[in-house]
Amino acid sequence: MHPFSSLRFGRLNLELLAATLGLALLASSGYATSGDDVPLIIQVRSAVDQPFEGWGKAEIKEHGKIYALVSIEEMPGEEKLVKPVNEAEFLKALHGELARQGFKRTSAKLKPDIAITVNYGRGYQPNPYQDDMSFHAAGDPPIYSLAGVVPTQLMRRYEPRFEEKMQNATFEKLYIHIMAWEYPQEPRPAKFKPKLLWKTTVLTDSPEDRDFNQFIPKMLAAAGGYFDRKTEKEEAEIRDDMPEGRVILRDMKVLKDDQADLELESERKMK
Repeated sequence: MHPFSSLRFGRLNLELLAATLGLALLASSGYATSGDDVPLIIQVRSAVDQPFEGWGKAEIKEHGKIYALVSIEEMPGEEKLVKPVNEAEFLKALHGELARQGFKRTSAKLKPDIAITVNYGRGYQPNPYQDDMSFHAAGDPPIYSLAGVVPTQLMRRYEPRFEEKMQNATFEKLYIHIMAWEYPQEPRPAKFKPKLLWKTTVLTDSPEDRDFNQFIPKMLAAAGGYFDRKTEKEEAEIRDDMPEGRVILRDMKVLKDDQADLELESERKMK
């Protein structure tokens, strides 16, 4: 049954309803609220290769900055992106951010130090807050609770916003993985094994209603400062303004009582 099937709308009531809906749409489009009211929250996770030396790991050293971008690929997932990604614009934004961070594209005169691969998509990512912990998961989506932890991790739940961040990391994300590999030297060894030098992952929420294309530039700008750097904790959180959007309001149609009854009856028959 249609939710409004038992109501009869007069012309005045319909006009009031249309005006109310119009104001709601204007508010949701950003005309009545600012980007500061609803921030865009981006998470960045970054790791760097640290060779093992004796009883510990060697000091992290900066890797070369001349790069060859060798691949960009959308990763398959259970759910599709709201809109296909414009990879040409994606690459343009990525090259721009790499340049801002001091990286240079390879050329006939510049031999590459690193090979960069990129993949992106929509899906669930490993939860960095779950390392060294035991969890009990319940619900759909799962809500995690600490079932048993090692002593060093037990106190972490009292850190500001730790539980919030841990729960948020279980949700589905829009993500970009940017990986830098050691560029093979010539002549290439017979048993060449690619070596990952650093990896930066950048994520944001609500993939079910966001056009990835609108968020890629801000996500790359947030990630750029962590290229070839390690995040101090599980992830860094960056807050930015939401990309601007717009709502197109067309002419409203007000139905008379008999017209409204006919349309409601037609909908009931269709159901």
